Amino acid sequence: NDSSSSSSKNSNSNTCSSIKNKIHNQQQALTDIVAPHQHDVLCGRGGGTNNHVGNELFRQMVNQKKRAYLNSCKRDKPSVSRSIVMAIRNLDPPGRFLTREELSGTWYDIGDQKAREKTSQALREGAPEIRKELG
Repeated sequence: NDSSSSSSKNSNSNTCSSIKNKIHNQQQALTDIVAPHQHDVLCGRGGGTNNHVGNELFRQMVNQKKRAYLNSCKRDKPSVSRSIVMAIRNLDPPGRFLTREELSGTWYDIGDQKAREKTSQALREGAPEIRKELG
């Protein structure tokens, strides 16, 4: 009986790893991106990035969680920013946090750590005014 359950576990793990490989192979490019899509968040200064539809969605998500972030203790703040980064990355197609490479003009993903830092910064924007409102 034990041998059948272990072979069943092995087939489940093989199925899992093949599914993960398929997902990995379907992932979008993280470098040399010519045209960002609607869920991408563009990092950088200026109107072009602010007006991008992915940045507008990102700001909506940030604004929805801003009060929760400001009311959180220091230990819980990273989970708020992490949840926004994961929400962007879990969209279909998956959102990326992109910055432009000066020389080539192409875009590349900045990675989760920098995406969380950008998100935390956005969550802190306007904090003094919001704290006054909260009393």
